[in-house]
Amino acid sequence: MVEALPFQALMYDLEAFSDLSALICPPYDVISDEMREDLYRRDSFNIVRLEYAKEASSGENKYDRAARDLRDWMGQGVLKTTERPSFYLLNQNYTDAYGVQRLRKVLMAKVRLVPFSAGSVLPHEHTIPKAKKDRLELLTRCETNFSPIMAVYRDSGGSIGEILDSERVGKSVVASGVIQGEGEFTLAEINEKADVVAIEAAFQEIPILIADGHHRYETALEHSQRSE
Repeated sequence: MVEALPFQALMYDLEAFSDLSALICPPYDVISDEMREDLYRRDSFNIVRLEYAKEASSGENKYDRAARDLRDWMGQGVLKTTERPSFYLLNQNYTDAYGVQRLRKVLMAKVRLVPFSAGSVLPHEHTIPKAKKDRLELLTRCETNFSPIMAVYRDSGGSIGEILDSERVGKSVVASGVIQGEGEFTLAEINEKADVVAIEAAFQEIPILIADGHHRYETALEHSQRSE
């Protein structure tokens, strides 16, 4: 039911930035003004400068400033497009509100944008026009998604989980770091042909439910329809 595919990611130059802790940020809608200032101070290449930019002192609006910084970073080689399409596994180790150690496994993929009425990508909440307008302005200027949409799916046959838990994926870690307030993470590539084919096939049989990112999904769908 879902067309999930590997993709060429726009990623920090991992030879220059071996630890991504100072470069990452939470989704824009949970970043307070105070947190944004802290993230700005952490590193001149923190992704918050693209995901949730500030107005420039020159009067340049935040969307154009993000687009300019994106072009500059790519021109400097700070951000590079990966050589081949891959799925990615994000493992996040964190402590929950009850003090229990948890491991969250996140499969990152490119997913075909379709209306909710198609039944393959499902929502669970309503969206706010103001927030969608903000994300559409950023997407239009930058033509880039800076943060992923989180969805859940039912891996009834266990085929996806078997790949994510495999030793070969565990040995394919390309980046690591600490997410502020949310523990440690590792990022691994998944691009062996058999694994890619198996993941693609598994998602053709199941829908996904958006857990976080409704505004970004609807915005991306609108943007894609405008571009057709």
